[in-house]
Amino acid sequence: MEKIRLLNSKNAYAKKFKTLTGLESHFADVLGEPEAYGIWIVYGKEKHGKTLCSLMLANALSNLTKVVYISAEEGISQHFQDTMSRLNIDANNPRLFFSEYISIDELRVILGRRNAPKVVFVDNVTAMIHELRQDAARKLSQDFPNVLFVYVAHQEKNEPYTAIAKKIKIWAKAIFRVEGLRVMVSGRVPGGEYNLHEAKAWLYHGQN
Repeated sequence: MEKIRLLNSKNAYAKKFKTLTGLESHFADVLGEPEAYGIWIVYGKEKHGKTLCSLMLANALSNLTKVVYISAEEGISQHFQDTMSRLNIDANNPRLFFSEYISIDELRVILGRRNAPKVVFVDNVTAMIHELRQDAARKLSQDFPNVLFVYVAHQEKNEPYTAIAKKIKIWAKAIFRVEGLRVMVSGRVPGGEYNLHEAKAWLYHGQN
Protein backbone atom coordinates (compact mmCIF):
# COMPACT_ATOMS: atom_id res chain seq x y z
CA MET A 1 0.00 0.00 0.00
CA GLU A 2 1.30 3.45 -0.90
CA LYS A 3 2.52 5.47 2.07
CA ILE A 4 0.29 8.42 2.93
CA ARG A 5 2.22 11.61 3.67
CA LEU A 6 0.69 14.06 6.12
CA LEU A 7 1.64 17.74 6.23
CA ASN A 8 2.36 19.56 9.44
CA SER A 9 1.32 23.20 9.86
CA LYS A 10 4.66 24.50 8.61
CA ASN A 11 4.44 22.29 5.48
CA ALA A 12 0.89 23.48 4.83
CA TYR A 13 1.91 27.15 5.06
CA ALA A 14 4.94 26.52 2.83
CA LYS A 15 2.93 24.98 -0.01
CA LYS A 16 3.05 27.11 -3.19
CA PHE A 17 0.26 27.54 -5.71
CA LYS A 18 0.27 28.62 -9.35
CA THR A 19 -2.60 30.98 -10.12
CA LEU A 20 -4.31 32.39 -13.19
CA THR A 21 -3.10 35.97 -13.00
CA GLY A 22 -4.29 38.58 -15.46
CA LEU A 23 -7.97 37.77 -15.96
CA GLU A 24 -9.94 40.83 -17.04
CA SER A 25 -13.43 42.31 -16.81
CA HIS A 26 -16.13 40.20 -15.13
CA PHE A 27 -13.84 37.15 -15.05
CA ALA A 28 -11.51 39.01 -12.69
CA ASP A 29 -14.51 39.99 -10.55
CA VAL A 30 -15.99 36.50 -10.14
CA LEU A 31 -12.79 34.42 -10.21
CA GLY A 32 -10.11 36.67 -8.75
CA GLU A 33 -6.80 34.83 -9.19
CA PRO A 34 -7.85 31.16 -8.97
CA GLU A 35 -5.52 28.18 -8.89
CA ALA A 36 -4.39 27.26 -12.41
CA TYR A 37 -5.30 23.56 -12.07
CA GLY A 38 -8.01 21.29 -10.73
CA ILE A 39 -11.63 21.02 -11.83
CA TRP A 40 -14.31 23.57 -12.78
CA ILE A 41 -17.84 22.95 -14.02
CA VAL A 42 -20.25 24.87 -16.26
CA TYR A 43 -23.85 23.63 -16.24
CA GLY A 44 -27.35 24.74 -17.14
CA LYS A 45 -30.51 23.93 -19.06
CA GLU A 46 -30.56 23.28 -22.79
CA LYS A 47 -30.34 26.44 -24.93
CA HIS A 48 -29.61 28.74 -21.98
CA GLY A 49 -26.04 29.66 -22.97
CA LYS A 50 -23.72 26.91 -21.67
CA THR A 51 -21.63 26.71 -24.83
CA LEU A 52 -21.56 30.50 -25.17
CA CYS A 53 -20.37 30.78 -21.56
CA SER A 54 -17.78 28.03 -22.02
CA LEU A 55 -16.35 29.44 -25.25
CA MET A 56 -16.17 32.92 -23.74
CA LEU A 57 -14.30 31.49 -20.75
CA ALA A 58 -11.98 29.42 -22.98
CA ASN A 59 -11.16 32.48 -25.05
CA ALA A 60 -10.38 34.53 -21.92
CA LEU A 61 -8.16 31.79 -20.47
CA SER A 62 -6.28 31.50 -23.78
CA ASN A 63 -4.93 34.99 -23.10
CA LEU A 64 -3.03 33.40 -20.21
CA THR A 65 -2.18 29.87 -21.33
CA LYS A 66 -2.76 27.15 -23.93
CA VAL A 67 -6.35 25.86 -24.07
CA VAL A 68 -8.04 22.98 -25.89
CA TYR A 69 -11.84 22.87 -26.26
CA ILE A 70 -13.33 19.42 -26.90
CA SER A 71 -16.76 19.83 -28.51
CA ALA A 72 -17.74 16.21 -27.94
CA GLU A 73 -21.51 16.59 -28.33
CA GLU A 74 -21.97 19.23 -31.04
CA GLY A 75 -18.70 18.83 -32.89
CA ILE A 76 -17.34 21.75 -34.90
CA SER A 77 -20.69 22.55 -36.49
CA GLN A 78 -22.00 25.64 -38.27
CA HIS A 79 -23.74 26.67 -35.04
CA PHE A 80 -20.47 26.25 -33.14
CA GLN A 81 -18.68 28.41 -35.73
CA ASP A 82 -21.42 31.04 -35.44
CA THR A 83 -20.97 31.13 -31.66
CA MET A 84 -17.21 31.58 -32.10
CA SER A 85 -17.89 34.42 -34.54
CA ARG A 86 -20.32 36.14 -32.13
CA LEU A 87 -17.55 36.15 -29.54
CA ASN A 88 -15.01 37.53 -32.05
CA ILE A 89 -12.66 34.63 -31.38
CA ASP A 90 -9.48 35.35 -33.32
CA ALA A 91 -8.85 32.81 -36.10
CA ASN A 92 -5.12 33.32 -35.53
CA ASN A 93 -5.18 32.81 -31.75
CA PRO A 94 -2.02 30.71 -31.16
CA ARG A 95 -3.17 29.35 -27.79
CA LEU A 96 -6.75 28.22 -28.45
CA PHE A 97 -7.37 24.82 -30.05
CA PHE A 98 -10.48 22.76 -30.79
CA SER A 99 -11.36 19.10 -31.20
CA GLU A 100 -14.44 17.04 -31.85
CA TYR A 101 -15.06 13.91 -29.75
CA ILE A 102 -11.92 12.17 -28.55
CA SER A 103 -11.48 9.39 -26.01
CA ILE A 104 -9.89 9.89 -22.61
CA ASP A 105 -6.95 7.78 -23.79
CA GLU A 106 -6.48 10.14 -26.76
CA LEU A 107 -6.72 13.12 -24.42
CA ARG A 108 -4.03 11.57 -22.23
CA VAL A 109 -1.75 11.34 -25.28
CA ILE A 110 -2.31 15.04 -26.01
CA LEU A 111 -1.62 16.00 -22.39
CA GLY A 112 1.55 13.93 -22.38
CA ARG A 113 3.10 15.94 -25.19
CA ARG A 114 5.63 18.68 -24.79
CA ASN A 115 3.89 22.08 -24.69
CA ALA A 116 0.58 20.36 -23.92
CA PRO A 117 -2.51 22.46 -23.16
CA LYS A 118 -2.85 23.64 -19.57
CA VAL A 119 -6.63 24.02 -19.76
CA VAL A 120 -9.04 21.41 -21.15
CA PHE A 121 -12.75 22.03 -21.78
CA VAL A 122 -14.94 18.91 -22.08
CA ASP A 123 -18.29 19.78 -23.71
CA ASN A 124 -20.05 17.86 -22.45
CA VAL A 125 -20.28 15.22 -19.71
CA THR A 126 -23.28 13.45 -21.26
CA ALA A 127 -21.49 12.93 -24.58
CA MET A 128 -18.43 11.60 -22.74
CA ILE A 129 -20.33 9.59 -20.12
CA HIS A 130 -18.81 6.22 -21.02
CA GLU A 131 -15.32 7.74 -20.95
CA LEU A 132 -15.87 9.43 -17.58
CA ARG A 133 -16.99 6.41 -15.58
CA GLN A 134 -15.09 5.09 -12.55
CA ASP A 135 -14.03 8.57 -11.39
CA ALA A 136 -12.08 9.18 -14.62
CA ALA A 137 -12.39 12.96 -14.14
CA ARG A 138 -10.70 12.79 -10.77
CA LYS A 139 -8.02 10.42 -12.05
CA LEU A 140 -7.22 12.83 -14.88
CA SER A 141 -6.66 15.62 -12.37
CA GLN A 142 -4.45 13.38 -10.26
CA ASP A 143 -2.39 12.23 -13.25
CA PHE A 144 -2.11 15.76 -14.70
CA PRO A 145 -1.94 17.93 -11.57
CA ASN A 146 -0.86 21.05 -13.48
CA VAL A 147 -3.88 21.05 -15.82
CA LEU A 148 -7.24 22.75 -15.32
CA PHE A 149 -10.21 20.65 -16.50
CA VAL A 150 -13.48 22.48 -17.21
CA TYR A 151 -16.48 20.18 -17.65
CA VAL A 152 -19.74 21.29 -19.26
CA ALA A 153 -22.96 19.55 -18.17
CA HIS A 154 -26.70 19.64 -18.70
CA GLN A 155 -28.98 20.50 -15.80
CA GLU A 156 -31.85 18.58 -14.20
CA LYS A 157 -33.73 19.82 -11.12
CA ASN A 158 -31.22 22.67 -10.68
CA GLU A 159 -28.29 20.25 -10.44
CA PRO A 160 -25.78 18.97 -13.02
CA TYR A 161 -26.91 15.92 -15.01
CA THR A 162 -25.78 13.01 -14.72
CA ALA A 163 -24.55 11.40 -11.48
CA ILE A 164 -21.02 11.77 -12.86
CA ALA A 165 -21.61 15.50 -13.37
CA LYS A 166 -22.89 15.79 -9.79
CA LYS A 167 -19.60 14.27 -8.58
CA ILE A 168 -17.64 16.69 -10.75
CA LYS A 169 -19.53 19.59 -9.14
CA ILE A 170 -18.45 18.34 -5.70
CA TRP A 171 -14.81 18.34 -6.81
CA ALA A 172 -15.06 21.66 -8.69
CA LYS A 173 -13.27 24.72 -7.34
CA ALA A 174 -15.30 27.06 -9.57
CA ILE A 175 -18.95 26.44 -10.45
CA PHE A 176 -20.71 28.27 -13.30
CA ARG A 177 -24.49 27.83 -13.47
CA VAL A 178 -26.05 29.29 -16.61
CA GLU A 179 -29.70 30.28 -16.83
CA GLY A 180 -31.32 32.65 -19.29
CA LEU A 181 -27.94 33.93 -20.54
CA ARG A 182 -26.91 34.85 -16.99
CA VAL A 183 -23.98 33.13 -15.26
CA MET A 184 -23.99 32.57 -11.49
CA VAL A 185 -20.50 31.77 -10.22
CA SER A 186 -19.74 30.09 -6.89
CA GLY A 187 -17.24 27.72 -5.30
CA ARG A 188 -13.77 28.50 -3.92
CA VAL A 189 -13.67 31.80 -5.80
CA PRO A 190 -15.08 35.29 -5.03
CA GLY A 191 -18.22 34.45 -7.02
CA GLY A 192 -20.95 36.67 -8.41
CA GLU A 193 -23.02 37.06 -11.57
CA TYR A 194 -22.59 38.37 -15.10
CA ASN A 195 -24.70 38.39 -18.24
CA LEU A 196 -23.72 36.76 -21.53
CA HIS A 197 -26.14 39.05 -23.39
CA GLU A 198 -27.38 42.05 -21.42
CA ALA A 199 -30.70 42.71 -23.16
CA LYS A 200 -31.77 39.07 -23.45
CA ALA A 201 -30.72 38.26 -19.89
CA TRP A 202 -32.73 41.18 -18.50
CA LEU A 203 -35.70 40.14 -20.64
CA TYR A 204 -35.57 36.62 -19.15
CA HIS A 205 -34.85 37.55 -15.53
CA GLY A 206 -36.49 40.96 -15.28
CA GLN A 207 -34.94 44.04 -13.71
CA ASN A 208 -34.82 42.43 -10.26
